[in-house]
Amino acid sequence: MLPEGFGNISSASMSQAVRQVLAQLYRGMNEADEPVSDMIPEKDQRNQEIFARYMAGERAVDSAWEFGISVRRVNRLIRRYLDRG
Repeated sequence: MLPEGFGNISSASMSQAVRQVLAQLYRGMNEADEPVSDMIPEKDQRNQEIFARYMAGERAVDSAWEFGISVRRVNRLIRRYLDRG
């Protein structure tokens, strides 16, 4: 007899297999009552703030870290605002 979670699931549907894997990965974890981080401002407002900070001399990597987005995304936003003039 196989240990719990190691049974043959080869005849399971894809959704059953996914549920089984997720159950094993998150076994013993409780769902948080509150979000892990604060909600970010509306994207348009956030993007304008990122651009303003860039124009004031802040590095893209610092903005990316603070807003929880990638440096690549910050650079795209900056380029978009620079192209708009």
